[in-house]
Amino acid sequence: MSPLHRNAIGGRALILLLASLLLISLAASAYPVQSQDQSFDPTDEAALKSFIHAYFDTRFAIFKPGFLHPQPASLARFVASSPRAQAFLKAEQDKLEIAQAHAQKTGLTYQDYSFTLDYQAIEPDDLTGLVSVRLVLQSLITYTDNAPDPVPTRGADEAHTLTLLPAPDGWQLVDDLYQDYLWRMLNASSESKQDWMKTIGELELNPETPPEAGGTGCELPADASTHAYDRAAAVAYARTFALDYNPNYRDFPNADCTNYVSQAIYAGNADHACKLSSDGLCGGTGGWYYVTGSRYAAAWTMVNPLHSFITDPATQALWTTGPEGCVVTREQAQLGDLMQFDWNYDGRYEHTVIITRIAYAADGRKLVYVSSHDEDWLDAPSSYFTYANPATRYIHIARIDGPDLRGGPGPGIYLPLINR
Repeated sequence: MSPLHRNAIGGRALILLLASLLLISLAASAYPVQSQDQSFDPTDEAALKSFIHAYFDTRFAIFKPGFLHPQPASLARFVASSPRAQAFLKAEQDKLEIAQAHAQKTGLTYQDYSFTLDYQAIEPDDLTGLVSVRLVLQSLITYTDNAPDPVPTRGADEAHTLTLLPAPDGWQLVDDLYQDYLWRMLNASSESKQDWMKTIGELELNPETPPEAGGTGCELPADASTHAYDRAAAVAYARTFALDYNPNYRDFPNADCTNYVSQAIYAGNADHACKLSSDGLCGGTGGWYYVTGSRYAAAWTMVNPLHSFITDPATQALWTTGPEGCVVTREQAQLGDLMQFDWNYDGRYEHTVIITRIAYAADGRKLVYVSSHDEDWLDAPSSYFTYANPATRYIHIARIDGPDLRGGPGPGIYLPLINR
C-alpha cells in the first residue's frame, strides 16, 4: 500500500474520530454527566423528596390568595437551564396561568390545601446523571367558593413522572410528565393560551341546557310499576368508590366516568334493563346493564346513550326496568342526579358526573359538588369542569321503573346483579 493511500486512510480515520468526539461532547452538554460527588446517592433520598415536596407545594400555593409569589413564574427556581427543562417550564407556566385565570373567574382559589405523594420508584441513570421519579399525587382542597360550612374536595391517583438533575446546591427539575383534566383539554385543542384566556374571560358561571320538559321538572306519565330512586344509597356508593374503584367492575381507563355513574344509579335500587340471550344472561348493546367487563349495554358506559335511556320517552316505553327522568334546571337538580358536559357544542356530550353534595353560599347561590372518574374527584365544585365554557345539562332521575325487588340496596350491595 502506498504511503499516500495510507495517509488518506489515516486522514479519514482522524476525521471520524473527531466527529465522534464532537457528538459525544454535544450529548454531554445536553445531558451533562455529573461528577462522582454530584451523582445520586441513596442517602440523598430525603433531600430529593424534600425538593419534590417543595415543588408540589408551590404548585398548590399558586392558587391560594395572598401567596408570596402568586405567579406560575415562581416554579422557575426549581427548573434546570437545559433546553428540555426550559421547554417544560414554558408549557407548564402557560397551563398554570390558564388554570389560575379559571380559578379566579369561578371563585375556585384555594382556601386551604394538603397533599400526599406516594412514591412508586426512584431510578437513577448512571449514563446521564438524571434521576427518574414516579409517584402518585393525592390532594385535599378547600375552595374559597364554599358555603359557610366548607366542603373539602378530594382528588386521587394523579400519576407523575419527574426527571431531576443533581446540582451542587441540591436538585433541579428537568421534566414533569402527567395528564390531568386540563392537560387533556389543552392537548385536544389547537387554541393558543391567549384563546383559552379569552374563553375563560367569557365563561358563564352557571351554564346549562334548557330543560326538556317545559321547564317545570319531570312530567312523566303515571306508571304503577315504578318505585323510588334511593338517592342516599346512590350518593353513598358514589362517595365510597370515587377514589377507590369497585373491583367487581371493569375500569375503563380514561373513559370510566359513565360506568362509575351507572354503578351509583344501580346502587340506588335500580334494576338492569336488558334482553336475555340464549345463556339466560343480559346480552346485546341495548338497554342499561352490566354483566362482565366485556358484556354491558352502551348506555351503561357511554355519556349520550345514558342520557337517552333515562330521558327519552320512547326508550322509557320500550324498557320496563331501569332509571327514568328528564333534563331539569340547575335549581331543580337534587342529590344523586347527574351532570353532563358538551365541550364542543356539537350536541355530543363528553363527560358524566354525579351530584354528591349541595350547599348554599352566603349570598344564596346554589353550590353543586360532584364526584367523578377520569379525573377521580370526591365532592369537586361543578365549575371545576367549565374551562371550555361547555354546554351543561342536569339529568334528574325521577323514579326507577320495574318492581322493587331489592327493597333498597342496603349496605354492601355493590355487585352487578343480573336482571331477572
